[in-house]
Amino acid sequence: MSQVTYLYNVFHLNLAFSSIEEDARKDVVEKCYWPLLDLANNNNLPIGLEATGFTLEEIERISPQWIKKLADLIKAGKVEFIGSGYSQLIGPTVPPKVNSYNLTIGDMIYQSMLGIKPTIALVNEQAFSPGMVDHYIQHGYDTIIMDWAEPASHHPHWTPDIGLAPQIVRGHDGNEINILWSNALIFQQFQRIAHDQITPDAYFHYLEKLLAQGARAIPLYTSDAEIFDYRPGRFSNEALLSSQSEWARIEAIFDVLNNDDRFKLVLPSDALSATKNLPKHHLKLESNSSPITVKKQRKYNVNRWSLTGRNDLAINTGCWRIYQNLIETNEADLGQWKTLCYLWSSDFRTHITDARWQSYRKKLGALTPSLPRQKTINISEGIPDGFVIHQDNYAITIKNQAVTLTLSPKRGLAIDAFKRNDDSQPHPWMGTIPHGFYDDIAWGADFYSGHLTIDRPGQHKITDLGPTKPQIYFDQDQQCLVVTSTIETNAGPIVKHVQLFEDGKLTIGYEGLKKLLNQQCICHLGQTTLNPLVFNKDTLFFSCANGHKNEDTHYLEGKETISHAGRLSLLVSANTAMAATNQCILIGDEKRQIALSFQKADAALMAMIHYDTVKDGYFARLLLSASEIDDTRKSEKIDPLEEMPLIFSYSVDLIKK
Repeated sequence: MSQVTYLYNVFHLNLAFSSIEEDARKDVVEKCYWPLLDLANNNNLPIGLEATGFTLEEIERISPQWIKKLADLIKAGKVEFIGSGYSQLIGPTVPPKVNSYNLTIGDMIYQSMLGIKPTIALVNEQAFSPGMVDHYIQHGYDTIIMDWAEPASHHPHWTPDIGLAPQIVRGHDGNEINILWSNALIFQQFQRIAHDQITPDAYFHYLEKLLAQGARAIPLYTSDAEIFDYRPGRFSNEALLSSQSEWARIEAIFDVLNNDDRFKLVLPSDALSATKNLPKHHLKLESNSSPITVKKQRKYNVNRWSLTGRNDLAINTGCWRIYQNLIETNEADLGQWKTLCYLWSSDFRTHITDARWQSYRKKLGALTPSLPRQKTINISEGIPDGFVIHQDNYAITIKNQAVTLTLSPKRGLAIDAFKRNDDSQPHPWMGTIPHGFYDDIAWGADFYSGHLTIDRPGQHKITDLGPTKPQIYFDQDQQCLVVTSTIETNAGPIVKHVQLFEDGKLTIGYEGLKKLLNQQCICHLGQTTLNPLVFNKDTLFFSCANGHKNEDTHYLEGKETISHAGRLSLLVSANTAMAATNQCILIGDEKRQIALSFQKADAALMAMIHYDTVKDGYFARLLLSASEIDDTRKSEKIDPLEEMPLIFSYSVDLIKK
């Protein structure tokens, strides 16, 4: 008997779908969700179905009999329910405690409504970092469903057959979990035949090609249920509805496959158990160039829910402030954590409708605590003996017991040099790499540190690199030396504060920045440019936490070109980022490290790395992003909550091992 290839599906149900109005949810249940259950009930077709706890609650409100029918089909073994949590939040971008509550509350709803505890989880929006493995295992899941196409594009050594059978994925501390693949290329083919955009011959020829590649378990469909016999209205080029039911077309496809001896339609867990004896690859999905991997094409990167949308920066900042308040008050009320999970849902951060956006703003604003007003600065009449200052037209050099800092007044107080005094290394650790440093005309420029850039489509770039007339004083309350200046830009003035503390910590903050972001733009700050003469490229790494208490560490190895902020197209300004949910990111080698820290409750910034080899040397820079551009970005007031100011500030620490 010839080898059988197992076919499984997971239909993703989401009544929080960004572009669907609340009053249209009943239509979605009738046109999309009931036909899905009918496939399993009337035709004995094995169906995988995933929904958040929120979606189940909404369905129960609209059609309680649907929930009862689903429970009956699960009990009869005709439907397998796949978990995901209470809301479709982006796990790598939220605090670990929020991830834990999201899974806990979701499981409670699954148990209450369906009488089950699922053991397979669909990763929300297919946004993955290694810490997600640990969360799922901790909550009783033994398998995750994750996209193949995007992670595989960052691992060119993976062969196609790896994505055509279940494998094993690594998390932290040796933790591993089974993976059933989703595959954007495969499910888009399924969408096309269901939408009558390709012929049956073309579709079945595609499946035969997968067989030739060694397919043992094919994820026929692992995406939205709301696109069949219904159109969510996200895009102008959505396929037109035809007179023939798309669910009937799906049923016909399944019937043909059911009668083909080469295939067997099974539930997701059956595909896993049927292939359990196959050799397994132990994989890392993440990579240096994609530390948080996502679904489909790279335009669907993590910035989509972090820095674009109608105002992702502000609403994520609001969520962080609510979280911080819950932590500080030791809040144990599940209802409040459930509300926070809801507010962090991905669907409020993409193609949200006007009505739902206004409702969301109101709810978020009512729950977001205000920040305390900034204190009046208590300026000392003199500079303490612990700080030595040398100033001329070209540089301001400040030295204390811990560090030596040089700022450029001609370049908006950019950092020329910053180093520890107890280091025998004569060169500064970070600062400005001057024109002529690299013997390569492609790198013939000044590469600054501690500066700000704002790029606007079709307009001149805004920077804080103009000449300044700084003031220097000692802040007696904070016990730090302050260099401050108003910097004129081509879009108006901003005020920049540079604070140096006695222990060597450096903090840079801006006033007046928010008004410059009231438009589509790319805003980068916190640029930290490493001195290649100081750091060993063979042990160079960067490290931060992304949704888990443990940090994800990536070694640069002096080989791969990495550009997280690299433009993908005229429409998409960056290809990835790191959430740094521990609010700090390290970059350095085994002896010296630079820590860039910031408060997400001040402004929920994201971190990015640029690394490239330059002949025998390298270029390495860490930066923070406050704003990016993609197809979800709308020009709105940067702060949707009038009483919620954003604070743009970050700190730099030099750490010697």
